[in-house]
Amino acid sequence: MKPGDISDKKLDWFHEDYKNFNGIYLKGILLFGKIWFCFDLIKYIIPQKKYDFIVLGMYSTPTQIMAILYFKLVGIPYVLNSDGGFIKKDRKIVHYVKRFLIRGAKAYLSSSTGTTNYLRHYGAKGNITIYPFTSQFKNQVLKSIDPSIKTKKKQELGIEEEVMIMFSGQFIDRKGIDVLLTSCKGLPKNCSVYIIGGKPTNQYLKIIYELNLENIHFIDFKKPDELVDFYLAADIYVLPTREDIWGLVINEAMAYGLPIVTTDHCLAGKELIEDFKNGFIVPTNNPEELRLRLNILIQDKKLRVLMGENNKLKIENYTIESMAKKHFDFFKFLQGAESMQ
Repeated sequence: MKPGDISDKKLDWFHEDYKNFNGIYLKGILLFGKIWFCFDLIKYIIPQKKYDFIVLGMYSTPTQIMAILYFKLVGIPYVLNSDGGFIKKDRKIVHYVKRFLIRGAKAYLSSSTGTTNYLRHYGAKGNITIYPFTSQFKNQVLKSIDPSIKTKKKQELGIEEEVMIMFSGQFIDRKGIDVLLTSCKGLPKNCSVYIIGGKPTNQYLKIIYELNLENIHFIDFKKPDELVDFYLAADIYVLPTREDIWGLVINEAMAYGLPIVTTDHCLAGKELIEDFKNGFIVPTNNPEELRLRLNILIQDKKLRVLMGENNKLKIENYTIESMAKKHFDFFKFLQGAESMQ
């Protein structure tokens, strides 16, 4: 499926500068106006071409389901990859369908301990290898945190307040922007909140009006390279999500040495953030708790700096280079296991 076919993603987030492999976009058809199905996959799997390994990026789309059914029917081994999932109280039929689709892979690649628990819950057996899931290259992790750069970037962006809180992402209900706005009631006047990713909805504007909020700034969509200045200017990064099966913005903000505040329904947060060490985890839909944690960071610069340093050190192990190495070692292990059979 081509990037342009994905309606909820900006094209600027995609790239095709492949160097060590060939990228193939499948041709797809849109079902029911919202679900893509790529029959084009058939010509790559039906002939049973010789692949060292087949990796499926999870199980939930019609295309992935088609591939799993075929691999199970013909007996072709495959690896199932998952970047996240939350265990829910499913209806029995939903649980059994998930269990049928998830179990049966030769091995599994998992983004976190929470993801591994999710896979086990739905029947995954055998080897599950956790890898450092990220979108950041090693050279994108900030080497040092220079306060003068932060001051300079604030001046360039016209940020007058002492403390800048940053959010970036889609303007959709799941991201919890309404919760963030509600939490801003009562924040100190030396603090500004920059919400980056689109134009404010009527819901957001209504909250701002009713709560008489000040220093709230909406910034339209920015490409990744354009976000850098905001990361460098920011003092706190917040993701008030109602559910993110990972949340790569957490990795990105950590790479710029920012303390993180996110929710207990963000797997990146649950995997990477520890209270008072490098950020805070708050309950979803809880603006009061979010306000409390933001206030702690706004009022304590030393804590912000310490958390930022801890994040920078921790995220050094979460780079594309280390992710690739983990995958390489994983495939070598599987290859060795095959040769012993």
